[in-house]
Amino acid sequence: MKEWEAEKERFAGNLSWYQEVLNELYFHVLARVDEYNTLVQEAHHMYVGVKGIFNVGSPLVPSSMKRLPLKKYVPAQWYDTIFYDGYYLGYNEGYERARPPRP
Repeated sequence: MKEWEAEKERFAGNLSWYQEVLNELYFHVLARVDEYNTLVQEAHHMYVGVKGIFNVGSPLVPSSMKRLPLKKYVPAQWYDTIFYDGYYLGYNEGYERARPPRP
């Protein structure tokens, strides 16, 4: 029984380490996707050439280039957790601000 408990503790430590590494990886990927989306959004506003009546120039980034969806780069369950936790946090903060003060 002691061996089983020791093995469980060792496994729990390894599993915890794996979760931390995976979490860091997802945050790294999300940060890079977010940076890319910001760069593309800024580039959509840049124009190469003359922008005027005849639109001789063209946008730096073609309209076919779209923002990368975060759902494509992280597991659905992980994305849903972030989305719903953020949604409820914002909802609760808004509710607390809109609620009249207690007497």
